Amino acid sequence: MEIVKFGNLYLDDDPLMMDVLYKPNSDIRIGNTAYSESPIEWVKVHEALYVARRYLLSYISWSELDEQGFVYGREMSIDGRRYNVRLLQVGDSAEHAATSEWNAILNTAGTEAAGLFPANRPFSGMDKPQGKELQTSIRKGLQGREWDCYVDLIEPEVVWRPVLEPVDMRLNPGPEHIGLPLAIRCPMQFIRGRLVEVTNYDLILDCSNGAIVDLSDDRRAFRRLNNGLIAVDRSQGMYVCENI
Repeated sequence: MEIVKFGNLYLDDDPLMMDVLYKPNSDIRIGNTAYSESPIEWVKVHEALYVARRYLLSYISWSELDEQGFVYGREMSIDGRRYNVRLLQVGDSAEHAATSEWNAILNTAGTEAAGLFPANRPFSGMDKPQGKELQTSIRKGLQGREWDCYVDLIEPEVVWRPVLEPVDMRLNPGPEHIGLPLAIRCPMQFIRGRLVEVTNYDLILDCSNGAIVDLSDDRRAFRRLNNGLIAVDRSQGMYVCENI
């Protein structure tokens, strides 16, 4: 992993530096680097995944981020390259946190995690806690290693830490990608797992050590098979990229 620097946060087209308080009803954007002396710092996990090293906004709720498209993903152009901007998948319970995207990143970083992610304020994840529709999943403590859930309100201490996925790194999965860890964003689901088979109609993933974030029973893009496998309808996949 390495630290790269580019882009700035914008509210209503005004470029801002770090430690920004969200102004209600402002349009949020991550755009071109306006302040070369103070760009956003990203941890480049690999070619298809960048994580904000520090938080970008405070005083903003999960629902407000969702209204602007930043929970599952919204495309933005930064310095001539397009990215999908979304929240981290952090687990819908303390039990499932261990197999979350965030834990996988921390495990890969190993002893370097403290230096790569020095900010320790609580941040929102995309997951909704099991059986708690009015709450959101939070990671807190050193490097966000502790899972918790808060009521979905504006909490001064909870911040926005986004993820970038370069659009030009999207995959059209084929047999050559079998074995890769993938992230698939469907209309109402976010699915992480290891690709084990490709058919004309489905992608078969092993999700026994991955995760599924499901916001709707009515528009389900996958079906469960045996032994932790799921089949994702290829016609429903909006965004497929390498994950971790």
